[in-house]
Amino acid sequence: MLKFKRQIKNNEKGVELEEKKFNHSITLEEKKWDHGVKLEEKKWDHGIKLEEKKLNWEKEEKEKDRSFEMAKLDRLASQEHIGKKYDLVTQCVVSGKSTEEIERLANLFK
Repeated sequence: MLKFKRQIKNNEKGVELEEKKFNHSITLEEKKWDHGVKLEEKKWDHGIKLEEKKLNWEKEEKEKDRSFEMAKLDRLASQEHIGKKYDLVTQCVVSGKSTEEIERLANLFK
């Protein structure tokens, strides 16, 4: 009977060791899983940051383009305005208007 009890104790120790190994392997797998999840989160965060930078850059470029186009339109409008004033003054001079009348008409365009 003593031999039988010793065999049972040895078997119990073997089972305990197997349980410890199994639990340790589960813990290692969980750590690997957590690490993998963290890496994926970092990749997503990095991708989102890159996308935000790209969108901000595009927004800034569009604003620069818009500013340039507005300045260009302002210059064209100014040149057209000057041309109209010149045409009006020319017509007034040709038609024999007085200097006062020409100045009064020119002031209308200011």
